[in-house]
Amino acid sequence: VQRTDNPNVAGLHGSLDTYCNHASFPIQPDQLPISWTNLNNGVVALQFYHGLPDPTDNRRYLGGSQDNGTNLGTDAGGINGWREISGGDGGYVAVDPSNPNVLFSEFTRLSIVRFSDGGATRNSFVDATGGISDPNDAFPFINPFLMDPNNPQRLWTAGDRVWRTDNQGNNWTAASSQQFSDNNRASAYAVAPGNSNLVLIGRS
Repeated sequence: VQRTDNPNVAGLHGSLDTYCNHASFPIQPDQLPISWTNLNNGVVALQFYHGLPDPTDNRRYLGGSQDNGTNLGTDAGGINGWREISGGDGGYVAVDPSNPNVLFSEFTRLSIVRFSDGGATRNSFVDATGGISDPNDAFPFINPFLMDPNNPQRLWTAGDRVWRTDNQGNNWTAASSQQFSDNNRASAYAVAPGNSNLVLIGRS
């Protein structure tokens, strides 16, 4: 949030864009003699779509955020210590409890990716959507996916149908027949404790 106390430069009124884009007004917005005061007062704001603690270390966190990528944070790093491991719009995330160096994140729609270095190197991910044939726009803008709590090799997601991988995204197979409409996509998943073959799917 910024404030200016002198918006009417040289008697001008109305939109600065209007004046700056007019041929008779030769200077650009950053050349206008307007002073701005920062009113943020140290506020740090980030909108997380989804996030999880590391299942092996509850002082480490991973989350996908709106327009600010997927971020890793720790208690030791503090509230301003988040580190972006991939850019764009971050979405859902998952951490392999048997190997916390294996992380999953996504951008928008069908874009699930896998890290094998714990996110140590920014953008060190590989594509984890092999075999999914539903079109990209069949998936929600922020696409839910879930790692099976009984078996970290198995993940679930859905576009026009439900998809399952049993090798952490190297290959996916259809787990349902085509059925979802544009306005009734999968929006949440749950796997029964102790029974990876029993899955509940909520739809929008």
